[in-house]
Parts: sequence; C-alpha cells; structure tokens
Amino acid sequence: HTMMTLTEQRIAIAEICGTASPYYMEDRKYVYSPEYPSNLDAMHAAKLTLTEDQLGQMLDHLCNIVRRDHNKECGPMTAVIQAFRATAEQEAEAFLLVFDINVKDKKPE
Repeated sequence: HTMMTLTEQRIAIAEICGTASPYYMEDRKYVYSPEYPSNLDAMHAAKLTLTEDQLGQMLDHLCNIVRRDHNKECGPMTAVIQAFRATAEQEAEAFLLVFDINVKDKKPE
C-alpha cells in the first residue's frame, strides 16, 4: 500500500464534486480540476457540496488529522480551533475520508 499522490487526491475530490474535466492527449487520459489539496479556496468550494451531516463527519476527521499532525505552529489550542487553521492538504484528506477514501492507504490497482 502506498499513499495517494496529491494528483490522485485532486482527481478523487473533483469526481465527487462533479468538477473533473477529463481530456485525452496522445492516447493518455488527463483530468483538469481545481488544485484541491493545495488551495483553500478550492477546498471551500468542495465543502459547499457536502450535506450538514457530511460536514460534521469532515470536521471530526479534520480534528483527528490536525491532532495527528501536531500543528505546533497553532500553539496549545484545542483540535477544533486547530481545524480552522488546517492546510488545504489536511482538508482534502478529511474530505476524502467522508467518502471512505483514505489517502494514507491507497489500494493497489
């Protein structure tokens, strides 16, 4: 098992949100989509597609992720407050967990 790349995460989020635009060049498939794992504005747009229940699940996942990642630059704050300072990459990971996609445990293809 290897971790999902940021490109794989970006495409997975785009497919969930319906923003994936596949195109083909030289018999190879590419997917254009927002840069979710590196752009908080894109993650904000992705979160707008979630139901309230899904947002609650995402927040739970995000709190666990920021605890795991030891956001030391946030100081000794609670995980909920740290979640407000999460990176786009952390938000992308939490978003995908809502859909049972674990970026840390990519299944072999």
